[in-house]
Amino acid sequence: MIIQPDMWPQIVFSDEKNFNLDGPDGLRHCWRDIRRPTRQTVRRQNGGGSVMIWGSFSAAGKSKLAVLQGRQASEHYVYTVSEYMLPFAHLHHALDYIYQQDNASIHRSKLTTVPG
Repeated sequence: MIIQPDMWPQIVFSDEKNFNLDGPDGLRHCWRDIRRPTRQTVRRQNGGGSVMIWGSFSAAGKSKLAVLQGRQASEHYVYTVSEYMLPFAHLHHALDYIYQQDNASIHRSKLTTVPG
């Protein structure tokens, strides 16, 4: 479906971001000046932990941020959308909005899609 420019204000987007508490994902190398002595680097022993944040936004503003616990299954995603995105969308757009999400597997599961 092609969205016309006059419909852009009606679109509600959402996204999530995982933040590692001790550095970026997959950090295995770091740049250093070879003219200086090497330094010891600290490695995580038991994992540094992470936090996942989810939010939605549109031309009208942004929703409350959701702090998610662990991996998200479809059931958790339905709860997050119903508690955070729907109140935001209904407040700012009533029922006149288009919800645009990425192609993550939990967004495409049988539980989260409308048949047809």
